[in-house]
Amino acid sequence: MGIQVVDISQINDWLIGYYPNNLVPSEGKIALAIHHFPVGPRPDRPDVTHRHQTMFEVHILLSGRMEIQSGNQGVIVVSAGQLVIYPPGVWHNVIRYLEPSTLITIQAPHTLGDKILC
Repeated sequence: MGIQVVDISQINDWLIGYYPNNLVPSEGKIALAIHHFPVGPRPDRPDVTHRHQTMFEVHILLSGRMEIQSGNQGVIVVSAGQLVIYPPGVWHNVIRYLEPSTLITIQAPHTLGDKILC
């Protein structure tokens, strides 16, 4: 497989999944999942505290501000230009978006059923 170039300039909400040659989507595993999406201020966003067994998750905040909670670190405000890395096994959730925001989420290896709820 060669490189992949994707024009995202005209797309608000997109998801890219990379499947290596020896992995097929039906197995529920993706080597890398990248999701870009805009969100409005949602003070009532009911994200459930969760962790992942084997997956790293990265949030890159392109614009806006959001409150997150991770492990025993309490509430953290993340601003545009910052990224957050959640290693496997770390409890986390997005509490709320404080203003309209644009977020990129990267998950690797992305595995269906990897999410464990609190």
